[in-house]
Amino acid sequence: MFKDIPSKSIGLQFWKLYTKWNNAIYLKLEPLGLTHTQFVILATIFWCEKENIIPSQSKISTLTSIDKMTLSKALKKLVEDHLVLKKKSKNDNRMFILNLSESGRNLTRKTISIVEGVDEDFFTVLGVEKKNIFSSLVLSFNNCHL
Repeated sequence: MFKDIPSKSIGLQFWKLYTKWNNAIYLKLEPLGLTHTQFVILATIFWCEKENIIPSQSKISTLTSIDKMTLSKALKKLVEDHLVLKKKSKNDNRMFILNLSESGRNLTRKTISIVEGVDEDFFTVLGVEKKNIFSSLVLSFNNCHL
């Protein structure tokens, strides 16, 4: 991670930033009984439904970069909590289609607003110009298909 000076390690600095941001989100989601991963899954299904994209388990994994094992474990809890409905595809019985239940949809709307608020509060310290540059850099990295 770093050879000489930790403050010069981009990996360590990114880790610290991610950890602070993730903890801020955790503090808001935990009282609602959700993990950050579960929130990301719910929000992605919500977006897929809105965009008329079939929200299969495979599609959610691709869109979020959540590995299949982690996704499966988080989905199991969301299904048990009646937030997500999971059924086999009529066209391909290897594929699972995911949909939000009514309570899942309501919780997702609420939590999207909460997480967007955390993001706004967290990244506002950069100011508008640096925040836009940071956002652009993050998007560039994600588009590199690393």
